[in-house]
Amino acid sequence: DVSNPKLPQLEGTAPLAGFFKRGLGVVGNKALVTDANPPLLSVVDVSAPAAPVVSATYELESEPKEVAALGDLAALVVVPTTFLTDGEGHHGLDLLDLSSPKGAIPITSYLTPQYPSFSKAIDNLLYVVDQVTFNKRVLHILDLSRPSLPVTVGTREIPDDAYEIQANGNILYVDLYESGFQILDISDPSAPALLNEVHTPGLANDLELDGDRIYIADGEAGVSVFDAVNPASPTFVGSWPDGPYEDYA
Repeated sequence: DVSNPKLPQLEGTAPLAGFFKRGLGVVGNKALVTDANPPLLSVVDVSAPAAPVVSATYELESEPKEVAALGDLAALVVVPTTFLTDGEGHHGLDLLDLSSPKGAIPITSYLTPQYPSFSKAIDNLLYVVDQVTFNKRVLHILDLSRPSLPVTVGTREIPDDAYEIQANGNILYVDLYESGFQILDISDPSAPALLNEVHTPGLANDLELDGDRIYIADGEAGVSVFDAVNPASPTFVGSWPDGPYEDYA
């Protein structure tokens, strides 16, 4: 409970199976948690925050890294299992239907060219970052309006791993760690256009939007704040240099 930010209070806990938590997605009163060892997806009912309940746990063939939630659809970024010597599974996306009382129903798998590392669901679009080579990453934009047939509507090469993606209308903000963050115009998702690339004072570990303000968990530089009234030319407002900060909510 963060109604008093100066004195946050623990509301409740839920024990989860597995030993290595990788991803968290929240939709409505459901929290989706992935585990890499063993490969699992846990669904937690958080409608009563003081008493969260694990409603289901599903075994997966591939190792989940990230999970994005769109309504009753769970999109898992998966890679071949690294905790098993034979490297079972595949790399790409696994889409699951969570609406059935019988549990998670696999819809389809979408294979990416190489090694997916991040995903973010915004409206009916899913943004997936794929590490094609050691120093090349590609942002894929997928249309999930028909979950059984995900379609890549656009791609764009980016200079670093994505740590977070946020959108304000047709403007996309991509957190890129050592490379700061990029601002993209996605009014035409088939051709995302670069508006600006901004280098932050530290290492951009996370990014959040509040109106026209951009807040960066900027590692040793603390929290860096930018004004994006003009997305093509954001201005540095200041920082709270009490780092290191590696995450932001």
